[in-house]
Amino acid sequence: MNLRLWTDLSRNIVGLVEALLLIRLVAQLFAVRPDQEALQFVLKLTAPLIRPLSIFDQGQPVFGARLEFSTLALCLCIPILWLAIARASKRFYAESRTGSLEHE
Repeated sequence: MNLRLWTDLSRNIVGLVEALLLIRLVAQLFAVRPDQEALQFVLKLTAPLIRPLSIFDQGQPVFGARLEFSTLALCLCIPILWLAIARASKRFYAESRTGSLEHE
């Protein structure tokens, strides 16, 4: 796969995930009613992403306005991880094209 195509595609996917997580964060912060269908869709779609980090939210109230630390942490970690992977793949791709990568 072309590196440029992979980078663009992965950037769009990461952007979409970030947008959904930010919608979730703002909705929870402003205590938007969870019975709205659009919000239910976003909450169900992002629930598997934040479940591993749910330990950060143990002291949060169940109802009302809350700051989900798991969502906030994920919003900060995903772009950093994507940037690290994109830079590593760019370096690997450049080395493999110039032939400087040693094959065993």
